[in-house]
This record gives sequence, C-alpha cells and structure tokens, in this order.
Amino acid sequence: MPYSPLASLTLHQLQVFLVTARSGSMRDAAESLGISVPTLSEQIRTLERTIGVHLLIRSPGRRGIQLTANGQILAESSQNALSSLQDGLQRMTRSPEAQRAVVEFGCGSTFSEQLLPDLYSGFRQQ
Repeated sequence: MPYSPLASLTLHQLQVFLVTARSGSMRDAAESLGISVPTLSEQIRTLERTIGVHLLIRSPGRRGIQLTANGQILAESSQNALSSLQDGLQRMTRSPEAQRAVVEFGCGSTFSEQLLPDLYSGFRQQ
C-alpha cells in the first residue's frame, strides 16, 4: 500500500493549524492554544513534513504569517472536515444509544476516604 499523509495526520495537528491560519500570527495562535511560539512552530513544521508541502509564509523578524496556496486548501478542507466530524459527534450524543451520566475522576487517598463518599452520595441523589 502506498504512503498516504492522511494516515499520519491527527485532529490535533489540524486544529493547531486552523488556529494559526485564522489568527494570522504565530504569537497570537500560541497564546490562544496555551503553548510557546517555538512549540507551535515545531508542530506546524511537523505537519508540513508529514504532508510534504509548505503551508505558511513566515515573516522574518516578526511572528506574522500568510497561508500559501496549499495552506489555504488545507485550511478550507480541514475546517469542513472538523465541522462535519463535530456535527456527527453532536448527533451521536443525542441518539437514544448514547451513554449518559458517565463521570470519571481521580483524587488522593485523604480526599477519597474522607470527603468523596459524601460528595458521591449527593451526586447520585441529584
């Protein structure tokens, strides 16, 4: 089977790219995502290597960016794909087969032994 970049793409990579594309600024995108500019830059470079094309034109000395023609194509198709996936997930959560009221949590032993039983009991009653 021939190599397909699609097999290596992640939703996280596409979301990071879309935030960057929308913001027009590496600094603003990094801040919005809660990561450093170097981390964001490396994630974009990894995405570019994965699919084999340049996506952004980076302004030297500044953190401003422009999308390449390929970057524009990826931004549009990623937005469509992520919107479609989000729509599907929303429809699934409204289906009669959807699991409801699943709560997972963790805590230290002091909390779990002393406070958790009362909190859990109150939660179950509600």
